[in-house]
Amino acid sequence: PTIDILINNAGVMACPYSKTEDGFEMQFGVNHLAHFLLTNLLLDRLKESSTARIVTVTSIAYRLVKRIKFDDLNSEKSYSPLVAYGQSKLANILFTRSLAKRLAGTSVIANCLHPG
Repeated sequence: PTIDILINNAGVMACPYSKTEDGFEMQFGVNHLAHFLLTNLLLDRLKESSTARIVTVTSIAYRLVKRIKFDDLNSEKSYSPLVAYGQSKLANILFTRSLAKRLAGTSVIANCLHPG
């Protein structure tokens, strides 16, 4: 069977500092990396559909950050729960925009949204 829609909606917000089992800062791991991995694992199946959609729930909280701290993705140098959350949501937006460009001309459309 084909997959017609993927909604990336799982997330955590403003939690105390911790890491995923794989060693990533929790909010970045759950809110972004999990969506990134699941989307890429299912992408071939989504492309089999005549009109597939990928929807990623993000947040206006991306405005809390100006950029992704690639030099401190795990927030080991400094940790602010809201900044880490904002960074994970900015990563969602950047990923979705990049994905939409890469999927241009296919049957798959990628979008992201703020739920509020």
